[in-house]
Amino acid sequence: MESLLERAEALRSEGRLARAAVVFNRVLRRRAAVAEDRLKAHGALAAINRSLGFASRSRAHIRRGLRLARSLGAAEEIELLRLEEAMLLRAEGRYAESLRRLKAFLALFQRREDWEGVGFVWWAMGGALRFSGKLAAAEEAFERSLASFRRARDSSGARYSVLGLAGLKRIRGDVEGSRRLYASVLSQARADGDLFGLAYSHCGLANALRQMGRLGEARRHYRSSGRLYRKLGDEVDGAYVNWGLGQVEWRSGRPALAEPLFLRALAAFKKARETRGEVLALMALASLRYLAGRRVEGLARYERAVRVSRKAGILTPIESFT
Repeated sequence: MESLLERAEALRSEGRLARAAVVFNRVLRRRAAVAEDRLKAHGALAAINRSLGFASRSRAHIRRGLRLARSLGAAEEIELLRLEEAMLLRAEGRYAESLRRLKAFLALFQRREDWEGVGFVWWAMGGALRFSGKLAAAEEAFERSLASFRRARDSSGARYSVLGLAGLKRIRGDVEGSRRLYASVLSQARADGDLFGLAYSHCGLANALRQMGRLGEARRHYRSSGRLYRKLGDEVDGAYVNWGLGQVEWRSGRPALAEPLFLRALAAFKKARETRGEVLALMALASLRYLAGRRVEGLARYERAVRVSRKAGILTPIESFT
């Protein structure tokens, strides 16, 4: 008979993170649960809550997990939770601190010749470097990630490295190359039943098509992505979909349809403390208000976006290429 922990892990592997979190929390509430199962649940919930944008919950599970791991002498779990701390810093936009910690893990995994671990860390570093504005270094990190995952024969990991490269190609101007990569991953994710990869690929492909002016196709892919993210309970990535749909409506000459989409995205980003998304939504709303003749409101939104970006140390306001 399938245990609660096995059911939770199965849901997590399918990308159904919100449902997996419910089951992992049931593991923690069971008085009969052994300490090792509770430790696994804390580690899983730290990662899930980070992915869903709940940083404070993630940090609480890291703290409780570390306390339990030390009491059990579980060195491997302590290491995984420390890596999760680095990933949480990355999710919060604290890229320099995250990169310092990730580099230490990179050296550790390289010494062990753990190529799957090396691939994961290079992938994580690629994202942190991209959002720090270090685009050439980010592309190199994703290339190294892909090579490491291939060395480990990890096709799933390699898929996410390709997604990272697709995003870099798009914002560096090779939009057609980006579109081809997203389309190839979309086919792979569909064949493997990777719901998160499918949602991610639909959204990335929509971004590329939007930048190519193929707005009808972009709208269809955003909507497919949004349906999947809702199914997965992923509000943060769903907010990026709403932002993208808002861009499509705006460029289609329908600003009245774009504004509520940007507002919904902004509310979700603020709730999850997703700084980059918040800035993108504020910038879009600033432009809409300004073009509608509401200059004071537009300027206020713009100035807030710049203040938030400077405080977080990110360069989002000049990502006009996004």
